[in-house]
Amino acid sequence: NPTGASILGSSSESLESSTSHSFIQAGSYTLNYAISIDGSNEDCVYQDSKTFYVGVEAEITGPSLICVGKGFDFSLEKDNASDTYSYNWAASAGMTLSDSSIPNPQIQAESLAVGESSLTLRLTNAEGCWIDDTHEVEVYEVISDFVISDSVLHCSPQEATLTSSNNDQINSWEWTIEESNTTTNQADTDASYTHSFTQTGLSDISLTISSQEGCTDT
Repeated sequence: NPTGASILGSSSESLESSTSHSFIQAGSYTLNYAISIDGSNEDCVYQDSKTFYVGVEAEITGPSLICVGKGFDFSLEKDNASDTYSYNWAASAGMTLSDSSIPNPQIQAESLAVGESSLTLRLTNAEGCWIDDTHEVEVYEVISDFVISDSVLHCSPQEATLTSSNNDQINSWEWTIEESNTTTNQADTDASYTHSFTQTGLSDISLTISSQEGCTDT
């Protein structure tokens, strides 16, 4: 007589000699089974258990933000329950995969345009079970531009404030001010810089900005 059959990882239990269970979530499960023998002088209980895996699990991990001209690395985490898997990768326009049927294809993403892009995988195990996972990436562009508080200075010395215009994802600003006889290089962690101009004549100003993902523009 069955005294109980339960599946760890679910709420399913049965007192029948055979049972069925509908799995709705992938993962590792353990089936515990116990029987007792009628007609014996002593209580005889036999127990057994079996651990098995149900379904497929996969997750793509990588950066959620990159800049134009930069590629990115990603990793795939999956269950190891099946002996074999088949891989079917797909990517947004501008993203090239070296081989869409291998576990970790190389990605060329230098042609990605500004906006949302995605990398998608359908992973199928030897039993024919499959799962889809998508990794979204936002692509932005670094463009250097700035304004000056006064473009014509009537006194010497006189201060003017230089302010970077495009500062999303930017973490470094480097100003170069070339006056008549001197050059000033000012690296800063702020989008604004106030400079005291001491020499008459025209001055050339340039700004190089760098993003947290390593893209630069001047």
